[in-house]
Amino acid sequence: TSLADYVERMAEGQEEIYYINGPNRAAIEAGPYVEMFNKKEIEIIYTMEPIDDFVLNHLGEFDGKKLVSADRADLDLSKSGDDKESDEDEAEKLSSDASGDLITWLKKTLEDKVADVIESKRLVDSPAMIVNPDGYMTSSMERIMAASRMEKGLSPEASKKNLEINLASPLIRQLADLVKSDESFASDVAAQIYDNAM
Repeated sequence: TSLADYVERMAEGQEEIYYINGPNRAAIEAGPYVEMFNKKEIEIIYTMEPIDDFVLNHLGEFDGKKLVSADRADLDLSKSGDDKESDEDEAEKLSSDASGDLITWLKKTLEDKVADVIESKRLVDSPAMIVNPDGYMTSSMERIMAASRMEKGLSPEASKKNLEINLASPLIRQLADLVKSDESFASDVAAQIYDNAM
């Protein structure tokens, strides 16, 4: 699809063009970054070449619409697409006290691995995902920069990421209980959730 085709199909009131980069369509669709887009029925442009991130980021906007990567840390879809949030969705989440305790515990447990742990506003099914603390640095842009450093004989810079967790996920809710009953096992589970998200 072209940017012009995308703009023609955009929902009324949508002010941003969304895109996501990945090695192939299957990998992108299996990832957590498109879940809320699917739920809200917002179309995304899939790009398969890493350089596309740089091109679209540099372009900035098209036809008066801002170009935004779907894996940006500061992405906010609260005002986009069809709002299908329900009381049922809220009821599935951990209570504010339990979620606060879990987030504090995860920050302490994963302090060597992550910059921060925060509640995700865009995960639907996945328990967690990784985003760059720098809102503008996408994953594919970082991979290109790391490859460039390696070509120059430099070691890639390893920056800590933010872990976003889905407080409605059964796995995350069970982890909150596990912390109280078997903290050692809970630590192993937390490390696995991080590894999977990475």
